[in-house]
Amino acid sequence: MEKNVGLLDRYIRITGGLFMLGYGIKEDSNPLIFLGASKIAEGIVRWCPLLYALDISTMDDNLFSTKMKTHLESNVDDNMADINNMEEQ
Repeated sequence: MEKNVGLLDRYIRITGGLFMLGYGIKEDSNPLIFLGASKIAEGIVRWCPLLYALDISTMDDNLFSTKMKTHLESNVDDNMADINNMEEQ
C-alpha cells in the first residue's frame, strides 16, 4: 500500500477527525463517530481510499499533484475541442 496522503493533509485529517469524533461522541451520532475515526486512521496510515480510487496523491504537499494537473489539463483540452466542434456546426 503506497502512501498517498501528504504531511499537511495528514495533520488536517487527524485534527478534523478528532473534532468529528469528539462531536459525534457528544451528540451520540454514530455516523460522525465512524467518519471521525476513519479520518484519524487515514491520517495515521497516510493512505486514503478515495484518493487512491481517483489516482490522486498529496504526498508532494501540493494540492494539485502532477497527475491531477495532467488529468485536469487533458479534460480542459477535450472540453475545448467539444466546444469548437459545436461552434462549427
